[in-house]
Amino acid sequence: MRFSILALVAACGQPAAPTVPPRNVAAPGVAVIIESDEPIGWLGLGLLRTRDNGSWIPAAAQFGALTLTDDPLPPKVTVIGVSGPPQLLTLADSVAIKYGCDENTLGVHPLAGPRLPPGAAWVLPPNAPPTWSPAAIEVQSTHADPTHHTYAAGTLTFELTRTSDSRGRLQIFRDGRQVHDASFERPEMDGADSAPLDLAEGGPGVLQPIAVWSFAPAGPFLVVMLHPGFEGVNLEPILVDDANTRVLADMSIYLYSCAF
Repeated sequence: MRFSILALVAACGQPAAPTVPPRNVAAPGVAVIIESDEPIGWLGLGLLRTRDNGSWIPAAAQFGALTLTDDPLPPKVTVIGVSGPPQLLTLADSVAIKYGCDENTLGVHPLAGPRLPPGAAWVLPPNAPPTWSPAAIEVQSTHADPTHHTYAAGTLTFELTRTSDSRGRLQIFRDGRQVHDASFERPEMDGADSAPLDLAEGGPGVLQPIAVWSFAPAGPFLVVMLHPGFEGVNLEPILVDDANTRVLADMSIYLYSCAF
C-alpha cells in the first residue's frame, strides 16, 4: 500500500519560534540559487552488510551503494552519504537483491566503489554546477516524547507535534525562522494498531528526518524525510531555501517491504 506524501499547509499569522533553537548561526558566504527546473539528482541508498529485519535499509555486502532510478546515468557518478565526503562510484548492471519478507526482491542499480554509510544517499547530477560543494550534516534528536519530537541539523530545526491520535504536524525552521509547515498522518488499515501516534517511538505514519546535505555552506539544503507505512517506507526529499521549501516529489522513492 502506498500512502500519501507530505501535504503542505499554509502557515497562518506569525510562526512560532522553535522549542529548540538551531545550534549554529547562519554560515558565511553566498547561498547557491537552485532554479525550479534545475536537475538536483537522485536519491540512492548506502547499504547494510547483512540483512536486518528490523531496518528499512537494504543489505548487500558487495556494493558501495545503489540507486533505484531508471533514468540513464553516466558510467561514473558522484554520491554522498549521510556522513563522509562525496565519493565517485561506478554504475554496474541491474540486479535483484532480497528485501523485505517472503523472499521478496528489490530491483536496483548497484554502484561499485567506496562503501557509503547505511541510509539515504544523494546521487549528484552529472553536470552539477561548480558552485555546489555538497556536504553531509549530522541529524540529532534533541527531544522526544509521545506528542513532541525535535531534531537539529546545523542551522535547521525540525519540530514534530501530534495533533490528533493519527495526525501530526511537521515544522522546519532555518536560523530560527519557520520555512515549512506540513501535516502528516497514519493511514487507516483493518487490524492495525489504533493507539495514538507515539512520536518518540516512531512507526507507521511518523515522520523522521534521516539526512541533510548542504549545497554550499550558506545553503540551500536537501532534506530527506522517512515516512514509514504498514507495508514499506517512503523517502521524501525537501529542498530548504532561505525562506521557503519545495517538496521534490519526482525525487522520492518507495521501498515495499511486506504485506500487512
